[in-house]
Amino acid sequence: MIEHMFVSELLDQVAAGVSGLLSEDWDAYSEGALSDHLAAMAEQLERMHAAVLGCASAWDGHKAWAFDAAPSAQTWLVANCAMTRPAATRLVRTARHLRGNERTAKALAAGDVQVEHVETIAKVAHGREDLARKHEDALVGAAQRVGPDDFVKVARRWAELADDVLAKAKGRHNWERRHLHVSPIMGGGRIDGFVDPEATAVITAALDALMPPDPKDGDEAPRTLSQRRADALVEMCQRSLGNHGPASRAKSRVDIVIDADTATGKAPTDLLHARCDVGGGGILSKAAVERILCDSAAGYAVIRRPFARDLAHQASEVLDLGRRTREPSAAQRRAVLLRDEHCQYPGCRAPISWCDIHHLDPWEHGGNTNLDNLVALCRRHHVAVHEGGHRLVRGPDGAVRQR
Repeated sequence: MIEHMFVSELLDQVAAGVSGLLSEDWDAYSEGALSDHLAAMAEQLERMHAAVLGCASAWDGHKAWAFDAAPSAQTWLVANCAMTRPAATRLVRTARHLRGNERTAKALAAGDVQVEHVETIAKVAHGREDLARKHEDALVGAAQRVGPDDFVKVARRWAELADDVLAKAKGRHNWERRHLHVSPIMGGGRIDGFVDPEATAVITAALDALMPPDPKDGDEAPRTLSQRRADALVEMCQRSLGNHGPASRAKSRVDIVIDADTATGKAPTDLLHARCDVGGGGILSKAAVERILCDSAAGYAVIRRPFARDLAHQASEVLDLGRRTREPSAAQRRAVLLRDEHCQYPGCRAPISWCDIHHLDPWEHGGNTNLDNLVALCRRHHVAVHEGGHRLVRGPDGAVRQR
């Protein structure tokens, strides 16, 4: 009873505080003050969400929802907490994960990880619960080092590794899911479907090669990427219908990126830098990589550590050119794009297809055209560095930071 009164008093204080904030005239504050207040409120909202999860974990563990004759925890939340069913499902899944994983619960309570980190862990742990408990330290450790956005990719890679360990036929499952719907609709047709990561990479590479970007100074406005891919698909079909002679099947041309531990069959020691994916397609299982390399013209890049100079390419191309030339070679561009995956300006997630190659130490000031001095930047941030005076450096861990 005493504990109930104490929590009720705390909630009354929270309610009073929120009421006070809702009555504020925010337009009366300066820009700097608004930013500070917004960040502070977001921090408290995050901590409140963590407290809700802690309570929900105990509530679900005791099956308190059953005392109201609710058939499930999700049903009770939808009826009593003004939640959508997807939000209720996410809350219950995350609360149950916390109850079975003590270190994760302690890290969330201490503020060492955020709620979104734990939601991601709970999502990928579904169906892999035993391995998630076994690898809890690695998952929490990775979550402590990166933000929620980057952690999604880390968690997906862990899930693929877990599926390999569990000998699940994820690749076969994706293969069986393949489909392509072409539906005539008023004024045209709609195309949608699903293919596995390897097929995704092959299709996008073929479409983009057939219809490269239009010149910006042409008579007509440049087509969008989606328009170019649509035109390329039609062109491919027209060429196929017009080709009646026998032709040998072309080898697939894709890029495989894999970390050294995974390549040698070891469990990666650092989930943050684990790689096992096909460029332009998505994450693969180790078994899928071995199959692709068995009969294709795949490029095979092994990341040995999170440093640019440690990207080794199967084709034995020269990746360090020193002061011989300012312009990166085709091999260097390919290696940088495979390594960086997106714009490396701090906080930017612009896709790699939007990026230029930038010298961290300017060529005109003695910088080398070597992998560790090259970085992918989207056009906006490339301009910000050159014309805006921003300066980027690569830290000892390989990460790019503002100086």
